[in-house]
Amino acid sequence: MTTYTLTTIDPPGSVYTLAYALNDSGQIAGYYEDSSQHWHGFVYGDSTYTLIDVPNSIYTAPDAINAAGEITGWYPDSSSSHLISLPRRHLHDD
Repeated sequence: MTTYTLTTIDPPGSVYTLAYALNDSGQIAGYYEDSSQHWHGFVYGDSTYTLIDVPNSIYTAPDAINAAGEITGWYPDSSSSHLISLPRRHLHDD
């Protein structure tokens, strides 16, 4: 019988969370709504949340994460929607 572990994904300040992608390292990328009805992107791994907010965006929506921890997704601003690609070095100090 296969055994699974349930992990609650609850970024600080969230009232609604969407976990959108999972990589082989167990990192999760997604986005959440806060109590002010603003949406923020996040990566969760090693019991730590890294928040992702593209400057001047209405919200940030990471929707994929690869084995190296690189994130892709999209965000809208006041003029249109844009794709994002965030190398791991932009999310961590390594």
